Amino acid sequence: MSLQLPPAVLQPIQHALLNKYFIISAEAILFYDYFMMLPAEIEHIWMTKWGVGNLLYILTRYMAFVQSPFIVLYAFDVGLGKSPNAPMLCERIYKTAAWLDLWSIVIATNILFLRTAAIWGWTKRALACVVIANAIIPPISIYGLAATLNSMKYVPSPVSSLFPCNAEFPKDVAYLAFAMVMINETGVLVLTVYRRLRTWPERPTPLLRTLYHDAILFFGCLIIVSVLNLILYATPSLVRMQRAS
Repeated sequence: MSLQLPPAVLQPIQHALLNKYFIISAEAILFYDYFMMLPAEIEHIWMTKWGVGNLLYILTRYMAFVQSPFIVLYAFDVGLGKSPNAPMLCERIYKTAAWLDLWSIVIATNILFLRTAAIWGWTKRALACVVIANAIIPPISIYGLAATLNSMKYVPSPVSSLFPCNAEFPKDVAYLAFAMVMINETGVLVLTVYRRLRTWPERPTPLLRTLYHDAILFFGCLIIVSVLNLILYATPSLVRMQRAS
């Protein structure tokens, strides 16, 4: 006779297992991509004259390795759930990982902004757009994340050996960060396509063709992923419906 767990216990377990699978997959992709691209990074970043672009690349590239230990601890360290200081430890680890993630997004966003400004020839108008975007997008994202983290409440894990940390967020408006990312990527894509249509030469070089075509494909994929993230994050009823099915 099989044991049937109640939905209140079964659903958190399923969610925790899914999170673990995603974390393991993400870590594998992170290290695989790093070692695959390391020779090119050494040649084009470390061996060249340093500037703002090099610094931004290093920050956005290695911030993931700073964030990873906190994510792994939160999801896999069984000792956290059994510690008498579990509420404090889990909260600090989660908040640290969340803020590192946000600042990684801000840095990556500025790389996209500067790349777009370069396509537009570093005009004053393009640089002004970068400044205005930085004055609007990061503060809204920071507000959304701060409001969500301030409402964080530790909940004892029903299965501490499976997922040591468990929390609830009564005021979850972190979707604002996803919305800002989507707006940013859409703006970059529109500006790139517009520049491509207005200034495309009769005989483009292979580098120019790759720069535009890869950018349009890349940003298009990013927008699709951002839209899906925003929909799933802002409408938890869809997630519950999917689990119920």
